[in-house]
Amino acid sequence: MLSFRKISTLTLLPVLLAGCNTFEGFGRDLEAGGARIEDSAREARDGGRTESQHEVDKARFQQHLQQQ
Repeated sequence: MLSFRKISTLTLLPVLLAGCNTFEGFGRDLEAGGARIEDSAREARDGGRTESQHEVDKARFQQHLQQQ
């Protein structure tokens, strides 16, 4: 006959292993949320301008300097 400890271990083991996948997914979601917060903070700092807009401004500035 199986002891209480073995039955408990066999019962809880799949639950614990499934929990690892859940925590991994939670970690990815948390990381993605952090990236969105960073993007929002960067956008607010830069006055709502995206990185590509900064590249366009940089190119225009370079053209302006060359024309002078």
